Amino acid sequence: MNHPYRFQSDKFLKGVIERLPPLPHPSGLEMLNEVSKYTEGHNGVSSYNDKIPGFGVKHNWVKKSIFWELPYWHTNLIRHNLDVMHIEKNVFDNIFYTVMDCPNRSKDNLKARLDIQLYCQKPNLHLQQDMSGRVYKPKGTYCLHKKQQQEVLSWMKELSFPDGYASSISRCVKEAQCKVSGMKSHDCHVFIQRLLPTAFRPYLPRPLWEALTELSIFFRDICSTNLNAQHMELMQMNIIEIICKLERIFPPSFFDSMEHLTIHLPYEAKVGGPVQYRWMYPFERYMFYLKKKVTNKAKVEGSICEAYLIDEITNFASHYFGDDVQTIWNRVPRNDDGGLRSVDGYANNVRSFDVDQSDEISQLCRVLPTPTLDDPNILVESSYYEEIGQHELIQLDMNWGNKDDEDEDDEEEDDGDGDSDGDGDGDGVGDGEEEEEDDDDDEEEDDCYGGDG
Repeated sequence: MNHPYRFQSDKFLKGVIERLPPLPHPSGLEMLNEVSKYTEGHNGVSSYNDKIPGFGVKHNWVKKSIFWELPYWHTNLIRHNLDVMHIEKNVFDNIFYTVMDCPNRSKDNLKARLDIQLYCQKPNLHLQQDMSGRVYKPKGTYCLHKKQQQEVLSWMKELSFPDGYASSISRCVKEAQCKVSGMKSHDCHVFIQRLLPTAFRPYLPRPLWEALTELSIFFRDICSTNLNAQHMELMQMNIIEIICKLERIFPPSFFDSMEHLTIHLPYEAKVGGPVQYRWMYPFERYMFYLKKKVTNKAKVEGSICEAYLIDEITNFASHYFGDDVQTIWNRVPRNDDGGLRSVDGYANNVRSFDVDQSDEISQLCRVLPTPTLDDPNILVESSYYEEIGQHELIQLDMNWGNKDDEDEDDEEEDDGDGDSDGDGDGDGVGDGEEEEEDDDDDEEEDDCYGGDG
């Protein structure tokens, strides 16, 4: 209640001091009573002219979901599962395209500047008018200039990763047109967690860079396979402060529903466990696999079923072939270590599965010890939040300066962007290659043109 952000009316909503306490997390029974009270007598989705009385003033309910008819629905701790994959991609798109000042994708447009003039006390971002009467928007501190954009794109063009770590992000960069297109969800996943702090460090102001770095670390920890219940509670408070830091800098139009949903991710991770069992990557990749099976677009379902049956039949029949016949079970891996080969080019050390090996294999497949799973407090370990105090965000102490100053300093440490090792082949065939295609980004490219402002 005594946080300094509550009294900074010039940094947030103009002339407003926040004095209300945080809203408590409602129980399922409380939500059921509320939705039943407001939606009584209204069945189905309300039209624009037939809204539930009090909509937008007392409540935001438009219908009562049929799931509330289930007798156990109000007892569920999580009645909806937030997809971290799409949240991460949409948050990255808002940040990247706004910082790169893309004309068609940036959240910093003319309407955003009008909102700043109406709701915020930031006169340096108000629309200006020149001597000829032309209205223009001044360059924000969160936007890069044309030369800086070209430097970032040149850095992205030279990126290379170990095989299987990520797809080739450099293929998405068109330096001549100052354009980025075709970044998939996994590319955004790798960029926001590993590359975002390094890419914008020489160009952004320190408060904004720190907030973006803290957001990057937040997504890295929320996607970790090892989680700790106490650290999730700390992340719950940290993400609220991170969003407030971004709100002090970016225009109001930057914050849509996706930025708000990040606040609910720690609670769902605490209750539902690691996100790897709840996000959409495996489903989207399998849908991508099925889409490649379509040969007759007039009969999509039948084409998929026929291709699936053929795969099942051929895989079953391949078990009866000899070792000298190459199948999906004994073919040479894509990354071969140069082992022994037979004369015909196939691996000669492949052997059939022996039933006597079952005992040997079972010794390698062991479950976790029971005490680890019975402990209600410890879900898993953590890597980042043990190094900081409780209720404190990361304090970043790094060498600062522009890019020219860093080049002149011969003894400065490498910033860890992975740009100089050149070990990765960057062939673009990896986990991110067979990627999902989002509903909004399937049919059109994500174009990013550098603007002069």
